[in-house]
Amino acid sequence: GIESGQLFSVGPGSYMLDNYNAWNNHPSIINTCRTISWVDGYQFFSSEQWDYYDYWNYAGDSFFNSRVKIRPIINNDGVAPDQPGLFLTKIDSLTYSLAVTPSDTTQDNWFAIYRFIDDSISVSEDEIIHIQFDNVSFTIDDEFDGLQDYNGQYSYSVTQLDRYWNESVPSIPSISDSIPSFPPTVIGTNPADSAVIDVSGPLQIQFSKTMDIESVNNSSVIVSPSVSSTMTWSDSNHLLTLHLSDNLDYDTEYFITLESSIVDINDAPLDGNMDGVGGDAYSYNFLTVEEDIHGPAVYQSNIDFQSDNNLLDIHDVITIVFDEIVNQTTLSESTVNLYKEDSAVMYDTHVSEHNDKTVLTIRPVESLLPITDYELVLSSGIEDMLGNPIPADILGNIQTTQYEYSEIYIIDNFDNINNWWQPSGSGSTVGLLAGTEFASSNSFYLPGTSPQRSAKLSYVWDLGSPDHLLREYLSGGPPRDVHFNSSFILQCYVYGDGSYNLFRFCVDDHVPDAAAAYHEVSDWYLIDWIGWRLIEWDLGTDPVGTWIGNGLLEGTLRIDSFQMTLGESGTSEGAIYFDNFRVVIKNILSTDDELFIPDKIVLSQNYPNPFNADTWIKYYIPSSQDIDLTVYNILGRRIIRLDHGYKEPGLHQVRWNGKNSKNGTVSSGVYIYLLKNDNIIKRKRMILLK
Repeated sequence: GIESGQLFSVGPGSYMLDNYNAWNNHPSIINTCRTISWVDGYQFFSSEQWDYYDYWNYAGDSFFNSRVKIRPIINNDGVAPDQPGLFLTKIDSLTYSLAVTPSDTTQDNWFAIYRFIDDSISVSEDEIIHIQFDNVSFTIDDEFDGLQDYNGQYSYSVTQLDRYWNESVPSIPSISDSIPSFPPTVIGTNPADSAVIDVSGPLQIQFSKTMDIESVNNSSVIVSPSVSSTMTWSDSNHLLTLHLSDNLDYDTEYFITLESSIVDINDAPLDGNMDGVGGDAYSYNFLTVEEDIHGPAVYQSNIDFQSDNNLLDIHDVITIVFDEIVNQTTLSESTVNLYKEDSAVMYDTHVSEHNDKTVLTIRPVESLLPITDYELVLSSGIEDMLGNPIPADILGNIQTTQYEYSEIYIIDNFDNINNWWQPSGSGSTVGLLAGTEFASSNSFYLPGTSPQRSAKLSYVWDLGSPDHLLREYLSGGPPRDVHFNSSFILQCYVYGDGSYNLFRFCVDDHVPDAAAAYHEVSDWYLIDWIGWRLIEWDLGTDPVGTWIGNGLLEGTLRIDSFQMTLGESGTSEGAIYFDNFRVVIKNILSTDDELFIPDKIVLSQNYPNPFNADTWIKYYIPSSQDIDLTVYNILGRRIIRLDHGYKEPGLHQVRWNGKNSKNGTVSSGVYIYLLKNDNIIKRKRMILLK
């Protein structure tokens, strides 16, 4: 097809970029393909992913922002249309109206409107400012903002193209007056005027227009007290960055003056006071912080480093919030260690920043053992951005609870959020402003999960409203089909923003019956924590909150919503994140500290379940014995033996990666796993989803 001149489009499946966490590679792939002469277009086979990322508008405004036409289809049966007409009308100095008259109104044609500055049009090189498919006269406006680089006259012409993209002769060019271009202004600085900043820099100045970089130098940009720096430009010569050779002085006020001799590429001088007339300087100042000689300290954690009685759920995470930004390269296996007795415990991490604080979350690769002592060690190798270390090792003693999980059912792991409404879609939502939305995030996620993604709930309260309720409603799909009852515990990992606002769960009772009176809620949880934590509502023992239900959990349940409200001392806006939303059943292993090993074989429910990659299976044996743990399909055929042989008493854990004994990937479906010895057989079901 390529050699014969047929149209050819390229592009990998966007789902592949999504799976490999490379979604942001779309622009580089597009721009690389544009250098290939036989590429006519692009295809990604993944409209669902584009919907999920809300990528259409972004792509249209960025790497697909140019208006283009398709080259004529080879050996087509069409004929180029006759020349259309174009009439140009000046509305004001920055706005022109373009009226297009088709040469043929009996059938639809494509119209391409060109804008150019040369004496004659080039339909292969000049900019297309508008494409339209029509068979009647139409009018468009071409508006300028006064910030364009060109301030001369523009010419306009239109062509008409048939269904095969055969193009007519361009219309006679229409010429505008000279388009005025405003003088350049400073539209932003980093740091902002009067800000208090760290001493490390850099310093940045954002201009409204493309600047003449030769006019910007050490004579026209004056920093007092003086500093040694180098200048670089970015954003098409709109953004100036001063890279400091050394740190700024502590506790010092600095002044920066941009002289009026600075000009844009049209030689228009700087408009420092933004009165529309160029020729005046621009000045601003900032302060540096007092000298920091202290290393990071623990600001907040879900474990108390001053206590020896930290009880932790075996599936919980450990979150440490430092009181300042930490150099992330110093958070490593050599400085952060979790021990069980003298053995290191493998873990995954997630590091984020929140309000000038670093948040470290640790999640063991394998779930912790019940009624077991662990020690967390944060070593003095952890440093802040100035190289100040923690003065001494920080130790945290942890003991896990005596609860073991027997059943885990995932409601939503938020690999997409298509089943959830926007908050404004619920009639119960009240007292919120623009900026409130439910979205996906691949920056914040529960460590050790795949895909690395969570749901983000951003909120902006209307402080003038007497009432505030955000209802984030689950409308349908597989998450809504997960049914449970009051024997379960509802759990979700929630990344808190420390806002002191309130959060709660809402469930539907009496499923499948549906009525507003069947909405039941948990008590409110005060969001006084920062970072990931496991939040749970024991549906059998914890209180039922007050909303529009009767306060009782009486039948079959399913998820209705997450809900938030403004706290008494809550911030006006913020964002929290959700991951691994699920229902579980826990069992108490023993109330006797000396007899916490069960007196019989226990086979636990695999976790996670359902699963799409790996799952873990745990079992207890009370004495040394030969065992066999094997996976079968629903027809009873053996898939793979996971564990066998003589085993010591206690807890054992194995992983299944969804492959058979020949290392082949098995299909989605229900599988049975059997644990047996000479006298007993234990079995459970698990679901593999792909």
